[in-house]
Amino acid sequence: MSATLDSLQSLASAATLKAVELNYLMELVNEMELEKEVSDDCPAYITAGSIGALKSAAKLMAELLDGLNADLDVGLRHLVDVTPAPIKRGAK
Repeated sequence: MSATLDSLQSLASAATLKAVELNYLMELVNEMELEKEVSDDCPAYITAGSIGALKSAAKLMAELLDGLNADLDVGLRHLVDVTPAPIKRGAK
């Protein structure tokens, strides 16, 4: 049971970290799109290609996050299935 809890904790930590990273990546994409749209002299690294690459990376991170969350859900369901029900004292 301890190994299962450790595994679930690791999955939850990884999912949280990926969610934060995805949020930062999406903020960067939004800032770059805005910079490209409103500025005539935006940095040379802000191109349609670099923005597209970041969007592709964000999509992959979102898919990874979905997978982590699905694994976590399966693990939690397994934990519920294998946890014995409490014994009610005094019940007949």
